[in-house]
Amino acid sequence: MECISCNSRSVVNNGKYNTYQKYKCRDCSRQFSERSLSFFARHRFPEEIIKDAVLLGNFVSTRVVSFLVKESKGFYFTNMTAYNWIKIKLGK
Repeated sequence: MECISCNSRSVVNNGKYNTYQKYKCRDCSRQFSERSLSFFARHRFPEEIIKDAVLLGNFVSTRVVSFLVKESKGFYFTNMTAYNWIKIKLGK
């Protein structure tokens, strides 16, 4: 693992947040996780839920996406949240 800001290899484990391992750079003291540079960074919902919403968004409306995810997975989000995920992911 390399530091995301200084590319140093002197990185140590620094606890966990939910199920994600956190790291700390010994050189620049920056803290980061495995999700720090991904699309899913700073999102409140798990990656699986966002992926399902984006996939469903290709076939049905965003209102139906939020309803289907709520009924099947138990996570509630608005149709605008689904719209924003789809817009960002597809690069529109």
